[in-house]
Amino acid sequence: MKAIVIGAGFSGAACARKLAENGFEVTVIEKNTHIGGNAYDEYQCGAYVHRYGPHIFHTEKQKVFEFLSRFTEWFPYEHRVLANLHGTYIPVPFNLESLRKTFPAEKAKKIEAVLKKEYGEGKKVPILQLKENPDADIREFADFVFENVFRFYTQKQWGRKIE
Repeated sequence: MKAIVIGAGFSGAACARKLAENGFEVTVIEKNTHIGGNAYDEYQCGAYVHRYGPHIFHTEKQKVFEFLSRFTEWFPYEHRVLANLHGTYIPVPFNLESLRKTFPAEKAKKIEAVLKKEYGEGKKVPILQLKENPDADIREFADFVFENVFRFYTQKQWGRKIE
């Protein structure tokens, strides 16, 4: 059996490996001169340099972690990011603490209560789902996050307009 995998980023490399381990003769086609996609490191002057910027891998799936552990060593790291949003430093990804720092106290409490009631405690909710919520305050909150976090991140990280 033969297979062709287009792209040797994270997903392509993992698929190619699994196919090969299951008896396929695999050909990988990659446009870059390296594998690993945006998670690629170059060894320069005695240190690893992230060509595409720092990268973090995280998963809640033990099976995925065990599979990847066959090919790498892990470095413990706790990811904490603050963004300067109009002079206020807020945690990113946007969370309830970010909400409390960017909205007036009463409005933040109301939005937080609706979020917890409708989506549950600690739930990650896609921004587009929030933008479709029937509650006007939730839609305003979603628009704020979309315009002030997603738009700038998308433009900076991927060099593309969010549209």
